[in-house]
Amino acid sequence: MNTIILLIYLFVFVSPMSTFIHECGHAFGAKLVQADQIKLTIGYGKEKCSIRLKNMFIILRTNIFFGGLTESERNKPYKPWEIACITVCGPLMNSLFTLIFYMIYTKYASEYILVFSLLNGWMAFANLVPYKIKNKMSDGYIFLNVLFNQLFK
Repeated sequence: MNTIILLIYLFVFVSPMSTFIHECGHAFGAKLVQADQIKLTIGYGKEKCSIRLKNMFIILRTNIFFGGLTESERNKPYKPWEIACITVCGPLMNSLFTLIFYMIYTKYASEYILVFSLLNGWMAFANLVPYKIKNKMSDGYIFLNVLFNQLFK
């Protein structure tokens, strides 16, 4: 029975929260490079709720359990290093939460804390692996693309 509760916790809470953390990392990176507008979307499907915080929009869609996207715009085009900064901040934020929750786990051992830490670690790792499927590019692919374009310019 405990395994079923842990799986429900993973899909209903940890997965959307870890995606939100990841996308907040990208939004933070966009803030660092002074984006004019940031749109953070969690899930896919029909829009259910949206919140505006100054120049940032947070949108929740019907299926919040998988997927997210952060888009940012600026009147002045981004420099390559700024794109790299925005891109890497998502996995870095997941890595930070992995470390924080693992340290908490070492003091207060709980499978719920461990699952939260492990999924954030997985998201950091999986998003740094470079891949492109149709128009979908991982953070690692975007980062390497920016890096190689600068090296071989």
